[in-house]
Amino acid sequence: MIVSNKEFHALVVNIYEAAAEPDKWPQLAAAIAESVERSAYKDLENQPDKLYGNISSPHQSSQLASLQKTLHQISPLALPSDQEVVDYSQPEFDAILLRYFQSAIGIAQKLNAQEAYRQVMSSVLDQLPIALMIITREGEILESNVLATEMQHSESLLAVREGKVDIRDSDSRANLFRAIRNVAAGVSESSSEVLMLGSQSHPLDKLMVLLSAIQGANDEGGAQNIALFLSSPRNQPVSIPLSIAKYYGLTRKESEVASYLVRGFSVKEIADEIFVSEHTVRSHLKALLTKTETQRQTELVRMLLVGPTPLFDEVTRFASDKERFNTQGLKKFLVDKERVIAYREYGPADGPPLLYLHCVIGSGNELEMMLSEAEMQELGFRIIAPDRPGYGKSSMSKSISFEAFAHDLNRLLDHLGIRSVSILGFSMGALYGCALGVYYPGRVNKIVAVSAGLASTEKEEFDQMNSLWRMSNLMARDIPKAYRIIANLMFIAIRKNPEKVYELIATDTVGREAELFANECFKQRYCQYLEYSLQQGLYALCREVEQLMRELNFDPSEIAAPVVLWHGSSDMHVPISVARRFEQRLLNVEFRVEHGASHFFIFYKLREILELEFK
Repeated sequence: MIVSNKEFHALVVNIYEAAAEPDKWPQLAAAIAESVERSAYKDLENQPDKLYGNISSPHQSSQLASLQKTLHQISPLALPSDQEVVDYSQPEFDAILLRYFQSAIGIAQKLNAQEAYRQVMSSVLDQLPIALMIITREGEILESNVLATEMQHSESLLAVREGKVDIRDSDSRANLFRAIRNVAAGVSESSSEVLMLGSQSHPLDKLMVLLSAIQGANDEGGAQNIALFLSSPRNQPVSIPLSIAKYYGLTRKESEVASYLVRGFSVKEIADEIFVSEHTVRSHLKALLTKTETQRQTELVRMLLVGPTPLFDEVTRFASDKERFNTQGLKKFLVDKERVIAYREYGPADGPPLLYLHCVIGSGNELEMMLSEAEMQELGFRIIAPDRPGYGKSSMSKSISFEAFAHDLNRLLDHLGIRSVSILGFSMGALYGCALGVYYPGRVNKIVAVSAGLASTEKEEFDQMNSLWRMSNLMARDIPKAYRIIANLMFIAIRKNPEKVYELIATDTVGREAELFANECFKQRYCQYLEYSLQQGLYALCREVEQLMRELNFDPSEIAAPVVLWHGSSDMHVPISVARRFEQRLLNVEFRVEHGASHFFIFYKLREILELEFK
């Protein structure tokens, strides 16, 4: 099939749009998938058998997709307008296509660095104990932390109109924008200014604003971006962060006075609030200036709001909570001189050992979403759940293959003093369990594979698949280099918004799984595990999908241990016909169908599976 210039131009536009805006990678994937579907499943006789050696069923279909064949028929961008189509050789077209991807990835890498910095800043801003906005010199809001967002929806003076910061009182609005202009132009001393907005007769409705030019955001015309630190008596916490009080040796009363200062209260108002004289408040204020080595009240307030070190120590403490979540209960084993395998253990230490092997977008700790700690203790198994190389905290490996990880698992079991083990593998993890059964048959007692299968070859199977998984399969098989480039762009989108990927995953769930994935608490936890699992990028995932689409480097028929396949009748990631072909490759096998279930039924079915298969 010959594809026109117009269609190829659209594909190139999609490539660059995905580079500039990572959220658009699904459109790029869809465009490529559409090209595939127009010319796929034809001329099977011309396909080399070795590409599909992992499928030996005599009933395999003659309809296979060849993305390479489609792509080399697409005409290049630089054709004269009167020449509609050209037939290029595969190497020629690959060179043309990859040039565009390489150019796009260069753009994406620059944007990625900016986005990474922006994400770090967003994380820090949300931990600050003060409302903060970052705005342009025109007042357009670029960033707003949680406290500032809450303040916008309260009864304070702060408002947002058409994406710009605003003040509900006209006089205060004029004062604010005058200060913004001064700070942006570098007129204000030290590129900062403090405003007290609102009426003295209504102290609870006042708004204190500290404006500060953002370092590094200057050009010849002055500051481009400005930070607004906002404080309102209605919204701001009463206490100064404990780390600041300790750092400067503030007394309880001095800390209390400081907390009122950053909320915009005057000396008289503070005296009324804490039931002391104005003279006493001024004495506390003098002590605060001395201890913090500041000269004026505005300088003191600025220091209390934006630094120095102690406040960011507090931020670091909050930020480390996520790291503690990621590494709680984590153990590491030095599998060779350069790599570690990260793993977790659950259940009683003296229980029968059970090896859990995760799916292609997961990690060992996904087990925590299926069973509580109490349930795992009650079941009585000693569960070992490793992260595969390149996932979670396990080191990336130069050799990502079924055989290589089987050797890693063998060393891990030696390290743990385990002679033989039963295996529960979810999706791709099941194939790694089977590889261990082939290369180290004496170590494996039984394998239970949930939602697992080999490569799809049937048009009907691809039509049934979840769109994300179908795109991954076709590109990994036919243009793996381009697949990895697109995956790099996808990774930017995942880091920016893991919920978008979650929605793609959840699209084709049914029944109890759909109810589970619709649960907000489950969604939040799943996105946390997703971020942990894919923190090193998508390279390992790409290589795993690529090896799935090639000939297996082991023969499933050589597995001596009994194998049980569990599969959902409505699985849209690994259609049940794919699992049935997997069944045909195994000698000692049972097949159990979970009717009305899709790919992720293990999340609610795991306990029952364990009790049935291993008790």
